[in-house]
Amino acid sequence: MILAIMALCVLSACENGSAANTTSQASEISRSESTSSERSHSSEKTQESTASKDGDSAASKAESSDTMSKDENIAESSRETYTIPETDITFDNSYAFLGNSIIGDLEAYELTDDADVYSNIGLNVSSVFDQKKDGHKQAILDELLSKDYKTIFIMFGMNELGWSYPEIFIDNYSELIDTIREALPDADISLISITPITKSQEKLKEGELNIKRINDYNKKINELANTKNVKYLDVYKYLADEGGYLPENDSPDGFHLTPGCSLKFVKTIKFLSTK
Repeated sequence: MILAIMALCVLSACENGSAANTTSQASEISRSESTSSERSHSSEKTQESTASKDGDSAASKAESSDTMSKDENIAESSRETYTIPETDITFDNSYAFLGNSIIGDLEAYELTDDADVYSNIGLNVSSVFDQKKDGHKQAILDELLSKDYKTIFIMFGMNELGWSYPEIFIDNYSELIDTIREALPDADISLISITPITKSQEKLKEGELNIKRINDYNKKINELANTKNVKYLDVYKYLADEGGYLPENDSPDGFHLTPGCSLKFVKTIKFLSTK
């Protein structure tokens, strides 16, 4: 009887232990599944976050690209154009113009009022010291210096764009200013910028006849004017279009000016000389 009871106890204990083990295993499986689920959920969140960041990054890059594109468009957009204000100035015989054929055209178109014009085809800052006009006994510069002018407008540079050394151009220009000042110390001197050329003329690629070269020379002329304490008249920006070129209809050959554009040129000189 005692043996039977002991056997029953042992059998009961085994069943309880097995149940406990089963419960423990079930608990561990549950925890494992829970952990796995949490990891899976966490992984999904991470992937979503990464995808979100990637999306934000892509959007940011796209926005940045759009901004850069806009900036580039702004950089390449039209330059500012300038209106030429009207003035009531009339050039009397106390004014003189000295320069290349673009200046000579002003006289030909009768746009210089009573001012004297000293010019010749191909005239430059070097040849002005000894070149004579047809039928004249004196050099062009000597003729100018023989009269007492109050205001002298000088324009050189277009014929000198092909010079190998721009410094020589500036040195000769500086000498010209000094020579005029020595002979006419009371005269107001103004240096006129080189005028723009047409886009079609630039495409011909004739030597250094291009906008970049002209702008480089104009900077040097402006610096010279500051150094010599004379005026610099930036007519270029008043004659150029949105792209920085002379409008095609304003020139018969790409760099000389039509009568209509020459009138704008003179009006610009009158306006700038009063500033």
